[in-house]
Amino acid sequence: MTPLRIETSDGPFAVRKPEWYEKARTLRLQGYSFYEIGRVVGAKPHTVYHHIRDIKYERRRKPTQIPILSETERAYIACMVDTEGAIHLSTQKSHGKTHVEHWVTISNTNKELLEHGKYILGGEGWLRSEPRRNSRHRMRYELTVYKESSLVVLVQQILPFLIVKKKQATILLQYLESRLSKPYHTPYSESDYHYVEKLKL
Repeated sequence: MTPLRIETSDGPFAVRKPEWYEKARTLRLQGYSFYEIGRVVGAKPHTVYHHIRDIKYERRRKPTQIPILSETERAYIACMVDTEGAIHLSTQKSHGKTHVEHWVTISNTNKELLEHGKYILGGEGWLRSEPRRNSRHRMRYELTVYKESSLVVLVQQILPFLIVKKKQATILLQYLESRLSKPYHTPYSESDYHYVEKLKL
């Protein structure tokens, strides 16, 4: 049997580029991971890696999906954060280094409530279910926003409407604005850790 011979503009045996190559290439240059690109173009991460692994890129912060909210939407999200949410800013050690973790999360047993919240935020955030510790308990769901650029836009908009968590939100916003004013991947400094300690007081 004669072996299959693939003819392309690059010559015989060259690998034919998939239809989504240019889109994947653009996303990679913007700093997206192979996994994220695969979800967008509908391909497996290892397939994406095979085609665009040689593309050089400079990692940078991804833009937020959170739109400008109406006053009603800001008050709605602020109420959810105040009553069912948490504002997190802490240090975590990994591979001998100390880094800062940050997020805003909202928990509830009503999944539709959180889905609506995610819709208001333009699809931003990670919605997941929490494991039940007791079979008698209802399933609990959690909507979490991690991305720095998204957290800044979110906190800036809901801060005037917060009551219970206004102090935590203010400190988190100060920390995020400080970090975003620096180049991406700037090592953490004592000033960054200061915000973490300030939130504990």
